[in-house]
Amino acid sequence: MSDLTFTQLVDKLTSDIHEYIQRDDGAELATSNGLLELLRGAVFGGASGGGGAQGKAKLPLDAGALDLLDEIDRQAAEALAQADPRPTPYGTTESYVRLWSGLVDDTTVITITSRETVGDHIEMGNQPRVFNAKRETTAYALVAGWVDRIESYFAPRTITAPILAACPIEECGQRYKYHQVDGVTIRTDALNTVVDRETKKSLGAKCGACGKHWEAHEIPRLAQLCGFTPDPDVVAEFLRGAPEKEGLLISEQIP
Repeated sequence: MSDLTFTQLVDKLTSDIHEYIQRDDGAELATSNGLLELLRGAVFGGASGGGGAQGKAKLPLDAGALDLLDEIDRQAAEALAQADPRPTPYGTTESYVRLWSGLVDDTTVITITSRETVGDHIEMGNQPRVFNAKRETTAYALVAGWVDRIESYFAPRTITAPILAACPIEECGQRYKYHQVDGVTIRTDALNTVVDRETKKSLGAKCGACGKHWEAHEIPRLAQLCGFTPDPDVVAEFLRGAPEKEGLLISEQIP
């Protein structure tokens, strides 16, 4: 559960976020959009509202963001309708959340609709069925869930860290990978280790230049092929399941 209060969670969803960022010359106050506005921007790749070219409707660039925004919008409207018997006014998701949060407290019990899936297309030979299920929750749990889902949507599932060496595959041997972004050539490290963001479990390593993948248990060998000298004790600990030691396996290169 979040450490933030109900009001703070609502603010995080609906208001601009102000935070201090440490820079070389001191702290600087930075402002970013609320989470719902960030999610809305992701739907159309950050484009502003309005119709598309020649009056045609714009197509969403991110269907996942659209689905999540649509579900939160529907749930917020449902919550507001339960707290206020008057017809729900047409507005943005932020306005629904703000109006509703001012009429309830964090322990208020509400019923909302969520999408549920039944069936497995692998076992049943067809696509699973999706239906709307009613469930009870508290106002606090609902808002905390919205915040968590949006933050998880933007946070990568994996974390990568560069290996400062050339790919040991003879047919590759690349130290860097080059790609074009908006006409500009970008250079990144070819070799990277990959770690699951939530569990911190090592998922192995990969060369972005040739596509070669090494499993987690192969990382000690990869370190040696790259010219590093892993500490035997660190290797043993890593193989026993201590992914935080992974960086030490590739941190000391043979002169």
